Amino acid sequence: MELYSGIGGTNVRTQWGEYSGLFRTIKEEVIWINEFTSLEEAQEVIGQWIEEDYNQFYPHSKLGYKSPREFEKQYYELQGGRALNLYTFGG
Repeated sequence: MELYSGIGGTNVRTQWGEYSGLFRTIKEEVIWINEFTSLEEAQEVIGQWIEEDYNQFYPHSKLGYKSPREFEKQYYELQGGRALNLYTFGG
């Protein structure tokens, strides 16, 4: 997992606040509670946590403080359809 700086433009302070919140959450939820034996193991565990937990369950300000799952469900309900359960597909 590589991190790239995407910070720039007119809202630099706001962007730093969002990134620092993410990094604090990663530290609290993953780094501080695990004892990694290598950098590769840390990268794998952190990447997996971001994909499986943070990106699916944690509320995001850009989504109206809803989790991506909640946002998706609300979107499809407003469209008159049913949300696809992409997270358990095939499982």
